[in-house]
Amino acid sequence: MSKERALWTHNELIKDATVTTDRNTTRIYRASILNCKRLFTSTPSHLSILKYKNDYHEKQPTTAPKSEGEKNTQHQDLAYSKLKCLFLEAWPITGKNIVRKWKRASPQLDLSNNSLIPTISSDPDTLRLAPGVYGPKQYTVEPIRLERARRLALSEKDLRHYCFAKRCGENTKDIFPLWDEEQEQRWYRKIQKKEDTELFSTFANIADQSTWPEQLASEKLKILDLKISSQFEIKPSWIINRTYRAPSLPETLTALRYSHDIGPLSWIRANHILCSSQITDEVGISAVALGIALGLLDKTKRPWWQKVPVSKDFSNIWSEIEALHLEDSPPTWQHPCIQKMLQTAKIQADAQKLSFVRRDTLHNILHELMKQVAQKDTA
Repeated sequence: MSKERALWTHNELIKDATVTTDRNTTRIYRASILNCKRLFTSTPSHLSILKYKNDYHEKQPTTAPKSEGEKNTQHQDLAYSKLKCLFLEAWPITGKNIVRKWKRASPQLDLSNNSLIPTISSDPDTLRLAPGVYGPKQYTVEPIRLERARRLALSEKDLRHYCFAKRCGENTKDIFPLWDEEQEQRWYRKIQKKEDTELFSTFANIADQSTWPEQLASEKLKILDLKISSQFEIKPSWIINRTYRAPSLPETLTALRYSHDIGPLSWIRANHILCSSQITDEVGISAVALGIALGLLDKTKRPWWQKVPVSKDFSNIWSEIEALHLEDSPPTWQHPCIQKMLQTAKIQADAQKLSFVRRDTLHNILHELMKQVAQKDTA
């Protein structure tokens, strides 16, 4: 595997390291990765390799992970094979319809409802086509099913997050394949009668009609006319409600690694790395805010919707946090070293020296972290 790159998707790393795309082998390695908390930080879709200066990796066993007992493995293989067949027959799949179809098709097989989407999304031949919508990598070869997938991804909620991604300067097709020019034209045709809404004004502000597959003069003139007075008016729920959902420290570190290995990190991109299905406003922005607080992301003043580049001190701070994983237990937000960083960040937020992160924003996120700890303690 690459010695420079740390951030991977699970399937990319397994394929690069083992030269295999076999589903069962991939599943076993994936389970091993999730259990190796000293070697990796991870989210449901991505991981970051921890690279210690004392060559800790080289001292670890290099044998392939062992599968479970033969009988149990055969039972699981049957369940996964059934699920894969159901997926290929029934795609596009969403969280709701896969549970319904699975109960009807295979009530005797033991796969919990909560494990169905993670199992499907971890398959190397599966793509998240849009938020909460799954299909095979070769999704373009079946036009009828592709049409269904596009209709599932046509909600106003999906459009809101597409607009946020465009405002962040993201390559939307890189996040979700169906967030493309054709879908943008479909959204226009769906909401064109709602000209007096904030969402339509926002859409007109970010839309690029010149890239739409059908070039109609009437649509071109309409969009050009609207762009003159349109503004980006919608706001994410975390701004309106001041609510946050902080991810775990390992999940946050995985998302923040993007800024070092690939490029500046937006809250939409962070959300995509952190979540296995839907987009939620609160989790992505919390990860970016915590990245700024830890000093891994740049603290220069900028609007919340702009991508945040890596800080100049990233490598030193990352190494310091990385070394904590060699202690008896992997670090959490409650580790004294992490708490010291966050206390410093609170002082900076009070002085308005923490980029877009306001004092109340950071305090609310830290309060959310404390609630999570309290819930675990009482569980």
